[in-house]
This record gives sequence, structure tokens and C-alpha cells, in this order.
Amino acid sequence: MIADRSGQSRFVDECILVLIYFAVAAASFNGFYDKWNFRDGQTFPGVSIEAMLNGTADRPFIYRSLLPWVANRVDAALPARVKDRILARAVLPDGTLMSKIKSSVARDPQYLIRYHLIYFMAFLFLFASMFPMRAACAAAEMDAISSTLAPVILVLFLPFLLTVGGYFYDLSEMFFLISATALAMSRRYWLLVVVVGLGAFNKESFVLFLPALFPLLRMRLSPRRAAIFNGGLLAIAGVIGFAVSRHFHANPGPNAEFHLGRNMLFYLNPRNLFQHEVNYGLITFRGYNIVFVLMIAVLLLRGWKPLPVRIRQHIAIAAAIDLPLFFIVCAPGELRNLSLLYPSLLFLIGQSIALWVAGMSRPASSERLTELLP
Repeated sequence: MIADRSGQSRFVDECILVLIYFAVAAASFNGFYDKWNFRDGQTFPGVSIEAMLNGTADRPFIYRSLLPWVANRVDAALPARVKDRILARAVLPDGTLMSKIKSSVARDPQYLIRYHLIYFMAFLFLFASMFPMRAACAAAEMDAISSTLAPVILVLFLPFLLTVGGYFYDLSEMFFLISATALAMSRRYWLLVVVVGLGAFNKESFVLFLPALFPLLRMRLSPRRAAIFNGGLLAIAGVIGFAVSRHFHANPGPNAEFHLGRNMLFYLNPRNLFQHEVNYGLITFRGYNIVFVLMIAVLLLRGWKPLPVRIRQHIAIAAAIDLPLFFIVCAPGELRNLSLLYPSLLFLIGQSIALWVAGMSRPASSERLTELLP
């Protein structure tokens, strides 16, 4: 029977895809939130959700202000009667929240609406990031199965990568990094400008990712036009980052921390490859672990050569920028600081799946051919 590929059938297929991606994003978000929440309370007062919303968090964390800015503006714009109605209905008679969020900060009337706004925005950014992931894989000439499965694997592994630390802006950062990658491979350049502006507002390190877009822009633009456009993106992100840093220049804390000495001791110690932590409610390997190292090695060995040359150039530039910074200014084992390589990891996962799918299909074709022979 030939499948019906009418418009109605395609619509049903898209609905199924949305539901699957929603379930995957929900599982990943739950894994992240159970592990880190929003740094609620006073355990880490300089990076807590309260400090981020109040604009008093330490540098450089306070620079990641897109979601708090949106939450504060929406909260300020709500009429008093609407806010009173929301507050009255949000807390159930037994004192729990209707949203089932287990957080004393989320129950605090001062933060309730803003906390919930950030909670749902963070999830929606993670969920939405899966669609540009799929588009980026398709633009990298991967088949439909690989393009669809690669986002699932990357998003499910995200809680493992958010080790040593994890913050709500990590989820929106993934959206902006992946979206910028997918848009650079298309012709929607004005939308790319918007994404770059918001991405720089979301996290100051986003500007460092932009040079890695040059090979992707070269897929559709001449070298001169790609360089000019890439330079314009760098200027936009740089201006926004500078404005944010000047606005919060009086906040406590340094602009960057230096951990080169600690990192040398940490990564030279083989015992650190066998640490564990809790992910998805289970004791599992920690983000930096022998399993993770071997997985990356396998992905590189399998997926590197088959990737298009522009994608390989993109990965090389992103690695040349991110890896030195990772060892110099990032805490030992904090893999979330390799976030500029999220698109690279996506491409390697997708290409490895493509090779697996191709390998599975070849024997099946041989078997069918044998059955047809006399």
C-alpha cells in the first residue's frame, strides 16, 4: 500500500513530530531542573534566581539578563487586579503551587509570577531549539531520519553536559546558538540579525561564536559578502554585550575567572574520569568521564570525514575559540562552558546516525535482492 502524502498526511506527521519533541524536551528540562533548579534560595546568593531578577547578581552571571529582563517587564506591565487574581489561584489550599513547582522562591508573592515566566520560557527555548537543530542537519545534507533523531539525542544528553553548574540561560543559549547556525546556512539573514542580537543579550559569550558562522555563510555568499556580513554581526553583538556590561559594571565579582592552574591539575588526574553524579534520578557517570571522552572520540572518528567541508571548517573554528577558553577561564569539569560546540556536537551525532542508517539499509537491500533471484 502506498502511503498517502497529501497535505493532511503531512500535517499529521508534523503533529506527531511536535509531540515527540515536546516529550523529549520535557524529560530533558525535568532532568535539568531536578539537578539545578534556578539556584533558588541563599545557597549561592550571588547567582540565585532572586539576585538575577533583582539585578544584584555577581558578574559575569548578571550579564545573562534576557529572560529576567522579559520577566520583569511582563510583571511590571500586568495590572494589579490581574496579578492579584494570578496570585490567588496559583497557590492551592494545601500551600502547594498549581504548577507543582517545588520551590519556596516560586511561592513567594514577590517572585511567583516572574519565576514562573522564566520557568516556562526556559522550557520553551529548549523545546523550540529542536526544530532549528533538525533544519541545520538537513542543510548539512543529512537524511530525514538522521536530521530528526540527532536533536533527540543531543537534548536528552544535555543534563549530563550541565555538570558542575547549570542555569536557566543555558537552555536559551542552546536555542540561539543552534538557530544562528541554521539561519547562517539559509538565506534568512535578517532573522539571523535578530537572533544574534537576542543571543548576545542572553549571554555575553555569544559574540565569540560568531566567527564560526563564516564558513556557513560561505555556503550561499561570496567570501567578501560573507566577511562583511559576519563583521556586521560581530559589531551588533559586541555593542549589545558592551552595553549590558556597562549597565552592570557596579555589580560585585570579576568579568571572568581564571582556572588554568586548577584545570591542569584536574585534567592530568585520571581519577577524575571516573566520577559520578545523579541524572534523571539515577546515579550515572558525570559529564566529564571516561564514557564521555570515548563517546566524543567515536563521534569524531566516525562523523568527521563524511561531513561537508564547510561544516568541518565551522567545527574547527568553534573548537579553536572555545577549547582554550575552556581550560583558562572555566571551572574544572564544567562542560556547559563548551556550549559554543553544541552545534558541532549536533552535526557529529547526526552524521554518525546517518552512517548507521546507511549501514542498516545495505544488508536489507541485499536480502531482498537474493529473494528475487531464481
